[in-house]
Amino acid sequence: MKVECPSCQTKYNLPDDKIGPEGATVRCSLCKHVFHVDAPESEDFPGFGDTGAAPAWPVEGDEEQAPGDFAGHLESERKKDPFDHGAVSVSEFTSIDFGQPEQPKAGRSHKTMILGAVLGLVILLGIGGTAAYFFELWPFAKKPATSAMENAPTPPAPATDYSAQLPFESYTNYFVENDKVGKLFVIEGKLVNRSPVVLGQISIEATLLDAKEAPVVSKVITAGPKASNFELKTLSKEDLESRLNSRQEILLNNSQVKPGDEVPFMVAFVDIPDTVRNFSLKLKDYFEVAPEAPAQKK
Repeated sequence: MKVECPSCQTKYNLPDDKIGPEGATVRCSLCKHVFHVDAPESEDFPGFGDTGAAPAWPVEGDEEQAPGDFAGHLESERKKDPFDHGAVSVSEFTSIDFGQPEQPKAGRSHKTMILGAVLGLVILLGIGGTAAYFFELWPFAKKPATSAMENAPTPPAPATDYSAQLPFESYTNYFVENDKVGKLFVIEGKLVNRSPVVLGQISIEATLLDAKEAPVVSKVITAGPKASNFELKTLSKEDLESRLNSRQEILLNNSQVKPGDEVPFMVAFVDIPDTVRNFSLKLKDYFEVAPEAPAQKK
């Protein structure tokens, strides 16, 4: 029998055999409300259906009834307590505590679906977040630190040093009496290109030294130009400097010095200090000349 609590409308399944003919007093297990439950209405006459007895049969334990006294038999059966032959009397069911209320199946299924959907969404978000982190697809993904040198341009390889392959093959020094400036100290000689490449703009540094080999005065010149003995004796200081820095002779003798070629040089010092006792020569600078592209035949 279906029973509904009038206080909280919770529904229960109460077995019919727990309720006597006068009903039962029950207590809701959810809200603890106590209420009366009426006995269910019988669908059969007493003695029929439940016992399987035929209308003309006598009920066990009663005096045998005549077939014509059927109305009296029904009246006596109605007055009997149907629980007198059972193991429990009606008085024991005056207060009944229900167990767990009946749960509607539709509501339970709906909650299960919602819980499953939420759980699936959480799993998908976790997988997506993990993939984005490791594949660096989000703005806060941790990225490995890079060195500043990784993006720095690669410096060009240093040019080959051919200084040792430009030796002074021969040189000499002497004094010349110039008509305008007095005594000149002249150093002249030549260099040879022993390198495998074409060189140009070879410059030399000449230094006058004192008795302790300390530098007194130095001069840097570009190899190539040379003055004649007559020019050394007759030219003024300015004219002599211009002659020994002749642009034409530099281009002629020192623009493309091929391997094995010689380059002449000359240095003239004016107003020589009295402390000078020696001199030194060293290669100052040069340039490697790029090979010319072969001329195309027409």
